[in-house]
Amino acid sequence: MNNTDFSRLKASKSRVGKLGETAVILKLTEMGWDAFNLNATNPNYKGVDVLAVNPQTLESLFIQVKSSASDEPNFPTGLISDTEGNIIVRENKEWVKDDNWKEKFVGPWVFVHIKLDDEDIKYDFYILTKEDVVKLIEDSNKWYWNNVGKAKGQAQPVGLPLCWITGEGLVQNANTFRGYPRNVGIDKNKLCGNAGWEEKIGTVKKGLCYKVECPYCNHVFKWHEGSGKKLDVLHCDKCGKELLTTDRSLKYCNVKCECGGFFDKEVPIICPNCHKEIYRPRPYILDAQEWH
Repeated sequence: MNNTDFSRLKASKSRVGKLGETAVILKLTEMGWDAFNLNATNPNYKGVDVLAVNPQTLESLFIQVKSSASDEPNFPTGLISDTEGNIIVRENKEWVKDDNWKEKFVGPWVFVHIKLDDEDIKYDFYILTKEDVVKLIEDSNKWYWNNVGKAKGQAQPVGLPLCWITGEGLVQNANTFRGYPRNVGIDKNKLCGNAGWEEKIGTVKKGLCYKVECPYCNHVFKWHEGSGKKLDVLHCDKCGKELLTTDRSLKYCNVKCECGGFFDKEVPIICPNCHKEIYRPRPYILDAQEWH
């Protein structure tokens, strides 16, 4: 992509938003999560952009994604503030104080800075917990209206410049947005890079491949458990047959086995030779290795 094409991209907020959401989904998938773009089925889904599901525990995580391709990003939060620093919402054609705005945040936020690096698009991610986002909005909004926002004289959208999020590029006592003191205690080293993802989102535990000896027929076989980096595994709940697949959504589809059983994610170890379930299998596991 050349500079002209990237300039056109920057001018389209919807394309920038879709790129950021797609980049987050790809990153989550790489970390072992099943990730879905909620805006694909319900455009502008309120409060959430991406649903991440741990394929091993079925734990779900709702993620807000904010994207910018600007040289100096100022990420919108979707909030409006009056000149006294109160978050306000429009009700019955009037602006009123919104006392419940914090409750609209249901999960971590991922801020995506999209840049052009030697004709390649590069994504920088910055991850904050919902608590950190609330803390940062409250602190920065109060400072803004007591300082550089005084001259505005009317309600303004609440934004979070990248330098407020990271603390980099701030200038003490400057009479601009860069003068924000950022007294929120957010550790930069834990909001970006792999450390940020692991600290705020978490990596799904890698799958294991067991070598098992059946106590009933002495058959030795392999049994995959969990999920690999690219593959997922299902087992027939009747005969124990394995199904390795790249389609992580297959576990929700009631796929039938030729024996009459169904492939599922949560199946106890079943010997594929005698088809008996092995209760308390630990003594019969000969080896265990991570699988990808």
